[in-house]
Amino acid sequence: MIKHFRLATLTLAATWMLAALLAIAPAYATSLVVVVDAGHGGTAPAGTMAERTLSSPNNATSPGKKFKEKDLTLDLAGRTIRALNALPKQGAFNVKAVPTRTTDVNLNMAERAKITRDAGAVIFVSIHFNAANGKVLGSRGVIRAKTYSKSYGTDHAYAMALADCTNKVLRTYLPGGTARVQDDSELHGGKGSNLFHQFGLSKKTETMPACFLEVEFLDVPDFEALLVNKKDELFDKLAAALALELRAQAIATSGTKR
Repeated sequence: MIKHFRLATLTLAATWMLAALLAIAPAYATSLVVVVDAGHGGTAPAGTMAERTLSSPNNATSPGKKFKEKDLTLDLAGRTIRALNALPKQGAFNVKAVPTRTTDVNLNMAERAKITRDAGAVIFVSIHFNAANGKVLGSRGVIRAKTYSKSYGTDHAYAMALADCTNKVLRTYLPGGTARVQDDSELHGGKGSNLFHQFGLSKKTETMPACFLEVEFLDVPDFEALLVNKKDELFDKLAAALALELRAQAIATSGTKR
């Protein structure tokens, strides 16, 4: 009788212990970090081309000079980070976003790469706005060229997913643009992106999914008008969509590394 009582007591205790562990299991969720970089910044170049660290302060400007790329990237990156960090855990995964810059400063590419490495990022996106002939629309994902990349296929799929994500939101306001992915072979005389070069110098980031997301062409007059009239509404929608896509991409990437 005593043995049966002790067995029942132990069984009950084990049940309580299991219930307690299940209750706190979410606290031990796998943490995944996404680095969201606001492209450009500041008023002067940072780094040097000789060291492959050069970052320009600003590239694109809207036709009426109302908006600069560096300001829009900081705004949208901040909203995306806040939206992603406000999302609840998904299953066993807790995905959080980390910025590279939160003020109007220009970090060189080695500094941006170091922030990414130190954060232990599983994916990286650098927010940008494009410019061409004032007539082209559509989100673009820019990735490292095959010549230098060790993860071209993965990067291409990742960049396409992000470009599709923002393009779908934008096309509800300005129809006509298509999402595409291109490589960085035209940058710096064929040398490619300085940031991607910096990523390639470390095992921690050489195969990490990474892209520049050129959200839209800033030199299009209709897009400037949209920003004048509905920037907050548009950017909140873009941030919400990007947050969900980045969370999904981070979780998917984590699965491929197991």
